[in-house]
Amino acid sequence: MERDGIDVLLCYGDSTSDLQSEANVAYLSNCYDIYYEFLIFPRAGEPHLLISNPLYLPNAKEMAILDQIEGLPRGKDPFETIVPLVGEFLGNGKIGIVHSPALKSPFPYLERLQSKFGTSIVVDCTRMMSELMSTKSSEEVEWFKKGAALTEYTIDALFSRLKIGMNESQAVGILAEASSSREGRLSVGFLGFTPSQNPEIIFPRQFQSSRILNRGDLILTELSVGYHGYYGQVQRPAMMNTSPPKEYAELYDESSSVYHHLVDLIRDDLDCDIARTYLNKKLSEKGLQAFDVVVHGWGLQGVTEPLVDPTDRGLSMIKRPQKKLRFKEGMLLVIQPNLVKGKRGIQVGNLVQVGKRRCHSLQKDIGFNMLG
Repeated sequence: MERDGIDVLLCYGDSTSDLQSEANVAYLSNCYDIYYEFLIFPRAGEPHLLISNPLYLPNAKEMAILDQIEGLPRGKDPFETIVPLVGEFLGNGKIGIVHSPALKSPFPYLERLQSKFGTSIVVDCTRMMSELMSTKSSEEVEWFKKGAALTEYTIDALFSRLKIGMNESQAVGILAEASSSREGRLSVGFLGFTPSQNPEIIFPRQFQSSRILNRGDLILTELSVGYHGYYGQVQRPAMMNTSPPKEYAELYDESSSVYHHLVDLIRDDLDCDIARTYLNKKLSEKGLQAFDVVVHGWGLQGVTEPLVDPTDRGLSMIKRPQKKLRFKEGMLLVIQPNLVKGKRGIQVGNLVQVGKRRCHSLQKDIGFNMLG
C-alpha cells in the first residue's frame, strides 16, 4: 500500500460462489457473511468490517480477528455508511478498491465512489491482492493441509459406503454427512455413475441424476472439502464390482503418467509454457484430448491463475486464456489431467504445492479405486 500510495483499501465480498467470492475480505479479517460484507482496511489505523445484517454480529465477532465490526443498518443505503469511514482514513493518497475474486461480483459502488472522490483517487487494487495471496505462508499451508485431510476422509468414506442400488443423490449425501461429521464444509461434490462399456459422461455431474449404481459402472468424482475456507481437492475414478475395461485402464495409465510427470516438472520459476509444450507433445503422440483445465492455481478464492492447457489446435476441448506466467515456490496448484479418447474420459488429480525442484502433494497419491 505504501509503495502504491494507497491510504485505504475498500474490499468487497459476497456469497455468490460459496465462500470463494469473499476470499479477499476473509484473507484480511477471517470472517464470512452469508450475503455480503465490506472491509475498510487503512494503511494506518484499525480495520473496520461491515457485515450485511446486525443479526449476524455475534457469529461474526466469534470468527473475525478484528475489533471494529458492525452490521449495516437495515433499510439504509450501505454507501452512506461506507463513505464517512473511508474518508476518515484518506489523506493525500488513494482509495484502493478490491473486487470479489475473479470479478465474480464487481464492486457495487465503484462509479459512485469515483464521483465522490475522483477517478484518479479511486483505483483498482484487485490484482495487487491476488498477487499477495498467490504465494502461501506456512500458516496458510497448514490450514490447507487440514482441508486436504478432510477431503481425503470424505472421498474414502464415499468409496467405503457406496453400494449397488444407490443413486447419485444418495452418494452425494454420503459426501455431505462425512464432511460435516469432521467439521468440514463440502464445496465441490461433483459425481457421476456411467456404464463403463457404453459411457455417457467424461466428467462428473455437477447436479446429480437419479441414476442407480450398477455392477461394472465407472464412478467419476471431483471433491473439495474445506476447513474454514481452506479447501483440498481430489479427482478420483473408481469401478464398481469389476476391473476396468482395457480402454479405461489405458486411459487411466496415461492420465496418471501426465499427473506424475507434471508433479516432477513444475518447480520454482518454471515458465508455464514448458508445461504446455509437454502437454502438446504427449497428447498428440497418444491421440488424446483434455476436457477440464490440466493445471490451475488454488487458494481461498478457489481456482486462480495460472491456467495450463495444451495449446496445439484440437488438443484442448475447451479454449481457455493461457497467460505467460511463471510458477513460484509456495504456490498451490491442482494438477488434474482429464484425458479423453472418443467417448471415454478419466480424471485424476490432487492439490499440490510448488517447491524449489518439484511439486509436493498435500493429498494422498492418486489411484483407480476398485469397489465392492
